[in-house]
Amino acid sequence: MSDGEITSAHLRKSADPLWWVVTALLSVGSAALPAFLGIEADKIGHLMLVECALFFTGALVGCMRPDRPWRWAAASVGAFAFRDASILVAQTGMARAKVPEIILALAGNSGAYCLYALPVLLGAVLGASVMHAGLR
Repeated sequence: MSDGEITSAHLRKSADPLWWVVTALLSVGSAALPAFLGIEADKIGHLMLVECALFFTGALVGCMRPDRPWRWAAASVGAFAFRDASILVAQTGMARAKVPEIILALAGNSGAYCLYALPVLLGAVLGASVMHAGLR
């Protein structure tokens, strides 16, 4: 193989950052879905809609990229942490935002991040299992 030759494995791996971004955007979009659709529900109904959308996000990305499905849950956690850090910095102002305070706020929300990552992980594992079973 020469230096200029591109293999299919190289092409598959080069698109991974794109799928991390797609997963992050779909995850954050899933959290905003009830407001976007104008659905007024109680906390349980809101949470169920968000969790179902996150499950389908994981299933979609797990089907498209079936290798190492755990990484899509990590992308989801990263997206929610980035969203919350951005909101915190925007509210306090860039000059007054302190890194320890941001880290404490993100650590306080870690339970919610795990709650959001679980359906993404389950969906991604299901999607990857379907693809590995040959049901393409």
